[in-house]
Amino acid sequence: MKIQTNILFVLILSGLCGVVSCKKDKATPENNLAGPGPSAQPEPGIYIPAKLTSGKSNIIFSYTKAAALTKIDYENGDSTILKFNTAGKPLEFRSYESSKIVSASYYSRDLNGLITKAQVYRFVGKDEFKTGSYTITYGSDGKITTVAYYDKENRLLEEQQYGYTAEGNLATQKSALSDAAYSYDLKNGLFKNAGYAWLFALEKENSLFLSIMNNVERCTFPLENSGNQLMSYTYNNAGYPATITSTVLGITATAKVTYQ
Repeated sequence: MKIQTNILFVLILSGLCGVVSCKKDKATPENNLAGPGPSAQPEPGIYIPAKLTSGKSNIIFSYTKAAALTKIDYENGDSTILKFNTAGKPLEFRSYESSKIVSASYYSRDLNGLITKAQVYRFVGKDEFKTGSYTITYGSDGKITTVAYYDKENRLLEEQQYGYTAEGNLATQKSALSDAAYSYDLKNGLFKNAGYAWLFALEKENSLFLSIMNNVERCTFPLENSGNQLMSYTYNNAGYPATITSTVLGITATAKVTYQ
C-alpha cells in the first residue's frame, strides 16, 4: 500500500490509537495524569521534545517558561493550543484548522488546582455551540480514576475507568462502550519533562502523549482491532527516544525527535 510520506508521518500523531488520550529523571506531578502544572522554571539541560521530523515534514512543540506543553503546530497548518492563566493553570484547550478555531474546551478546577470539568464547544464561522462536557475524578494518589462524558443536555454518554501499571503508566481504559489497553518500554518517556502532555492525550485522544513515565509500545482495542497501534523506538545516551516508528493498519511511519 503506497501513501505519501507526510500522511504517514501524521499517523504518529493522528490519534488512531486513542485515549479518552532535556535530562531530568523525575516526572513532574501533572504528568502522573494528576493535573497541577509546574510552578518553577525547569533545570538547564533537561530533555524536552521540540520537533518530530520525517523527511521534509515537521511537527513543532512549544512550551511555557515552566516547560508546560502549550502548542503543537502540524505540517498541514493545523494546530492545538493549551492556554494558561497567570498562575500557570490551564484555562482552555483550542483546536485550529489553518488559522480558524474549530473547537475549544473551557476548564474548571478545584481548590487544589486539579481540573474537574471541561465545557466543550464547537465553532462554525463566528458562532460557538456547546457540544457537551466531561468531568474528571482522581484517586488519593492524584491519578485520574474516571472520566465521564456528557452531551449538551448534560446526559451521561460514557464513563471511562482508568487503571495504571506499577510504574504509573496508564494501562487500561474501560467503559460499557469501549475497552483499551496500553503497554510501555522501561525508558524515559518522550514527554517526561513536559508539563500537561496528558491534557493533549485527553483532548486529542492520542497515544503518543501518554509517553510520560515511559513510552507507549502497544495500544490494543479488543472491541475494534483496526485501531491497534505498535510503536518502537531508538534511544539517545540518556535513554530518551531518538526515533519513533509507528505502525497502524499495516502502514509504518518513522520520525526523528529533536530536543530543546
